[in-house]
Amino acid sequence: MRSLADDVAHLIERAEPARRPAARDTVERHAYGGGAAEVITVLSERTPAPARARPHGIRIEQTVEIDRPPVVDDDLRARLQGAQTTSLLLVGGSGWGKTTLARWLAHRRGRPLATLDLATTGDRSAASLAGEIRRGTTAGMTLFIDNAHLRGPAALSLLVGVAPEPWTVVASEAPDAAHLVDQVVTLELPDIAAIEALLRTDVCDVDARTGRVLAALSLGETPASIVRGIERARRFSSMTEVSVPDALRAVTLERFSTWSPRRRSDAALALLRLGDLSQRAVSAVTGVSRDTLRRRGAA
Repeated sequence: MRSLADDVAHLIERAEPARRPAARDTVERHAYGGGAAEVITVLSERTPAPARARPHGIRIEQTVEIDRPPVVDDDLRARLQGAQTTSLLLVGGSGWGKTTLARWLAHRRGRPLATLDLATTGDRSAASLAGEIRRGTTAGMTLFIDNAHLRGPAALSLLVGVAPEPWTVVASEAPDAAHLVDQVVTLELPDIAAIEALLRTDVCDVDARTGRVLAALSLGETPASIVRGIERARRFSSMTEVSVPDALRAVTLERFSTWSPRRRSDAALALLRLGDLSQRAVSAVTGVSRDTLRRRGAA
């Protein structure tokens, strides 16, 4: 299978030949036979890693553009929109959507955004970065300090307090900076409704039933992982005539197959409870036995 995937990936990379009927038939046959994910993996491995960026400081955006809304539930979105606060800490793991949420909040404010990503500042001192914030920001701006867990409390206190009356958002994998802000929001992994909303936004031609099924099969995934899967599927689709929903299904099932048995059965049970598929169909899609579904469903 891996050898065939390499061959098909090579074929796809040669754009013109890959669009000829014979080549397209080969790709589609491989995709519908369950090998699309293997091909997509090969293509991803062949993509060169980006060059490491040099250390830098704040980045100013006069207009904040967003590709997609944050993958959070409606209650949290409404709560943040109505919050009367000037400083906010977003806590969550890597890929949980902290940066997307911070940019969305800045976009909603309609003010310039000053971003300081502490993962890209190298060994620059906190005093140097604080001086740059002081010189580069103005009142009314949104100041976003990303990856705050990479600096100690004294450095964070200096960075948060130095800007001239900004609206400050701090993103961290730990709640250590809670005493520096007015409000703390601990992010959770998205539920089925939030994932389904993301799929409707990013994959326009996915039907409602397929969207719910793919969302259930993505439970427990981070927003970043789900978005990467969509991008892989879109890339594969653009190089062939396999539809994005079909490619996304292959990518989703590939991810699903790497999960632990318990996690797979959790997702399968959630899929069954949606009511879109029978117990037999859920078992066929997920590989979780009907006995397991019956036993866990009765618990």
